[in-house]
Amino acid sequence: MIKYFRRFVYILICKSLYICFYLKGILFFLFNGNKIKAKKNFFILHHSAFGWQVIFAFLMKILIKENENILIINFTSRRNNPALMDFLFMKKNIIEYQSNIKNTLIDYNKISYNALISSLKNFPKIKKKIITIEKLYKILNYENNEVYIWDFQENKLNKYFDYKWLDNLIEKHKINHKDLNQKTLRIAKKIFDIYFGKRALGKNIGSISLRDKVSKYMSDDLRQINNPKNYVHGVKWLIKNKNYIFFNHNPNYDNYFKNIKGVINLSIVKNKLEFYRLNIYIYSINKLFISTHSGSHLVAALFRRKIILGDVWPLSQGVSGKNNIIMPHNIYYKNKKLFLNEIIKNHKNLFFGNVDKELGYEVRPNTKKQIIDLVKQTKKRKILNFPKKSLSYLRDNYYIISKE
Repeated sequence: MIKYFRRFVYILICKSLYICFYLKGILFFLFNGNKIKAKKNFFILHHSAFGWQVIFAFLMKILIKENENILIINFTSRRNNPALMDFLFMKKNIIEYQSNIKNTLIDYNKISYNALISSLKNFPKIKKKIITIEKLYKILNYENNEVYIWDFQENKLNKYFDYKWLDNLIEKHKINHKDLNQKTLRIAKKIFDIYFGKRALGKNIGSISLRDKVSKYMSDDLRQINNPKNYVHGVKWLIKNKNYIFFNHNPNYDNYFKNIKGVINLSIVKNKLEFYRLNIYIYSINKLFISTHSGSHLVAALFRRKIILGDVWPLSQGVSGKNNIIMPHNIYYKNKKLFLNEIIKNHKNLFFGNVDKELGYEVRPNTKKQIIDLVKQTKKRKILNFPKKSLSYLRDNYYIISKE
C-alpha cells in the first residue's frame, strides 16, 4: 500500500511540474521569440549523459562554424559539464534555459524538456526553425553502415548508432584551441597556472577519469565492471617510468589516488565553475587520457589526445580517434577464459554485446598485470577479422589482448 501511495505522489508531482514547465516554456518563447526568429535555425541541446552532451555540442559546432546564424537553447544535467558550452561557443550562440546538476529523484530537466517541446506547438513560426536531432543527422549526412548491437530489453539485435560516422567527422573537423571561446580559454589557463603550474612544469600531463556506476541497465551494468585499484598500479608505473603527473577528474574515486605522489585529485578545486573549466581544459592539453568505457573520452578525442581505455565492454564498441588503444574485459564461458581466436570462431555474439549470463557467460575486470600491460602499450595490434556488422570492425583502434 505504501509503495502504491509513493508512486501516486511521484506521478502527481511529475504532472504538476510538467504543467509549471509548460507555462515556463510559453513564457520563454513569448519573451525570446524575436531573438529566435532573427536566427536561421535553433537547436535544443538536452541529454543527461556527458558523452552525448559532447557529441551534440560538437555537431552543433560544425553547423555554427558554417553558419553563425544558429542559436542553441541549452539544458545542463547532473552528468553534464556546465563549462563545455562556454568553451565551444560564443555567448551570442547560446541561451541557457535550465540547469539541474544535483542528484535528484525526479529528472527535472527531462520533464522540462518535454514540456518545452510541447509548448512549441503554440508558436508555429518559431517551431519551423527548430533543428531536430533527425534533421541534424540529415544535414551532416549521417548513415548507418548496418551496425548492430544486442538490445537487452527486446532480446534481439537492433541497429546501433554508427560511431564511425562520428569518428570521421572528428577527423575532418579538427578542433584546436584557436577554435574555442578565447575568453573562457584564457580564464581556464590562468586557473590551471595558479593551482598547478609549478607542479606540472616539465611533466607529461595525464588524465584519469573512471566511469561512475550510474545505471542498472544490462549493457551499462556490463561496462561498469572494473577494479579501480588496478588502474592505480598503471598510473603509478607511468609516473615512475614516463615522467607523468596525473589528474584524477572524478571525485568519486579520490580515495584511490589521494596518497599517491604524482596524482592530483581535481576536487581540491572547491569553486565549482573553476572545477568544471579545469576538467575541460586539462582534457584538451593532456598527453594521455585513461578511462574505463566512458563517454568522457570524447572530449580528449575532439582534441586528438592519446586515449587508453581498459575494461572495454565486450569487444563491441571501440573508441573515437585514430590509433587509440583499448583492452576488452576478460570474458569467461562456463568458468573457462575465452581468448580472442576462440571468440572469433565460436562466440561471435560477443562482438555485438550479447553476453547472456543464462548461457554461461561472465565478464570479469582487467587484472593489475593487464592494466600495466595496457599503459605500457605492450604488443598492441589491430584486428582485421571482426564480424562486419559490428562497430569494432569499422573503428581504427589498437587492441591489447591479454594471454593471461
